[in-house]
Amino acid sequence: MKTDGGYILNGTKLYVTSGGVADIYAVMVRTDEAQKQKGITAMVVEAGTSGFSCGPHEPKMGCNGSPTTELYFNECSSPSTIDWARRAGLQYGLKRSQWRARRA
Repeated sequence: MKTDGGYILNGTKLYVTSGGVADIYAVMVRTDEAQKQKGITAMVVEAGTSGFSCGPHEPKMGCNGSPTTELYFNECSSPSTIDWARRAGLQYGLKRSQWRARRA
């Protein structure tokens, strides 16, 4: 939900690497359903922000060097936004993930 100073975030992100360890999180959030991928915005959320919390560490096979958790947003305020769709960062990220999928 958009406010005068940024956005209010509600929801959950699953399988976040370094969840609970990082001081700052960059979270991709759908802010406009009608614009599809152009309606995705990167939000910056600092650890300790009111309404933000991390779940317990997820059990994993192998790769236990970095903790993986869920992130919970309950009326969490994010004053900082970066519109990646306008800066072509989202398109770069999508192309990179497609390149990785083709290599697998």
